[in-house]
Amino acid sequence: MKGKAGGNNKPYAIVLTAFLADRLIERLLRKISNPLVPVISMEADEREWFDASGPDCFDAARAIIERLEDLPETVRLSGNTEDILLARMYSRERDLIADYDPRKPAMVGYRVLGGQLGDACETAHALFRRGFLNRTFFDRLHVCPQCRSSALNVREECCKCRSPQIGEETVVHHFPCGFEAVEGEFRQTADGLYCPKCSQLLRHIGLDYDKPGSAIVCKSCGAVDDSTAVGFVCMHCRSRHDAGRMPVQDWYSYQLTPAGLQALLGGGTDPRKPDVETDHFKVLLQQAIRHEAAFGTPFQVLKGVYDPAEDFRSHSLRLAEQSEHLVSDVLRSALRPVDTVAPCENGMLILLTHMSEADAQKVISEIDHRMAEVVLHDPGLRFHILSRSECEQIAGET
Repeated sequence: MKGKAGGNNKPYAIVLTAFLADRLIERLLRKISNPLVPVISMEADEREWFDASGPDCFDAARAIIERLEDLPETVRLSGNTEDILLARMYSRERDLIADYDPRKPAMVGYRVLGGQLGDACETAHALFRRGFLNRTFFDRLHVCPQCRSSALNVREECCKCRSPQIGEETVVHHFPCGFEAVEGEFRQTADGLYCPKCSQLLRHIGLDYDKPGSAIVCKSCGAVDDSTAVGFVCMHCRSRHDAGRMPVQDWYSYQLTPAGLQALLGGGTDPRKPDVETDHFKVLLQQAIRHEAAFGTPFQVLKGVYDPAEDFRSHSLRLAEQSEHLVSDVLRSALRPVDTVAPCENGMLILLTHMSEADAQKVISEIDHRMAEVVLHDPGLRFHILSRSECEQIAGET
């Protein structure tokens, strides 16, 4: 099957008549180098490579081809991953649905991508921020800090030596001498247990001894504790990590929005266009510049940048995430409802309307003061006031 959707007389549908190993399909798709080409199998095959399989596969391929031909050539031949992702969703008439996939290191995949885009999380998130996709929460997975895999073994470990070779043993309390230990420390005979402290036989439970609970005993180092630690072992790179240092990744399913469809049919997304939040900030900043010029109403823009020298994530990734949430709480309490916050590279921008430079310095001092009181570990976020030329550069005005 050939046609214009592939461009340059390239095949725009790949039909497999027999089973082909994954590595051979990967090699074939790399050679074709067109991530929009429908791939079908005449034999029933549920692998992610195939848009359809079985008796009705040709009808499914024709439907995909027809919808691809609806798209502008700039989209069909685009190498932009945002265009490719949207085009696959449109041509397959499917949402970007997240599902568990144990064959992938991330343990989650998107069937509609057909194995073509690899990890599409960042691309989908960028499209969401720009208003081209909506999203719904799917799941939160722990991620190996070393290799980013979510193929992890979660296990209970000894709090002292971190060995998983632990067991639960009953605690025995001998009333006459007050000795208390796990049952394994008492000498066991056919008559019963003998106390290792006073050598007496424990005869009657409830009268001369009892078993008040249990304890965790490590079979590697012999440590006895009342609880266990939680550790993670990556099955991909074999590294081991404490639970407190394990980052998490949120996974979402995505749906195409009218704005995304309009961008797709209009020739594709423009990667230079800022996301919705940044674009909103830019509009408000342009308005503040015009109001200052016309009415003399002052404004200030604060730029906060995380100091890489602090590297507070190296101490505890989970604690770092909690600190970032506390930073947001601090900003909400220190700023006015009319102030606007937008992300920027390695930090954030804050627009303070109707405010002098001296008052803006007070805001910075207030943020620093509350940050020191609330956030236990300094995230290294430092604010300064931008010059007018820097503000105009951000706003895109000269």
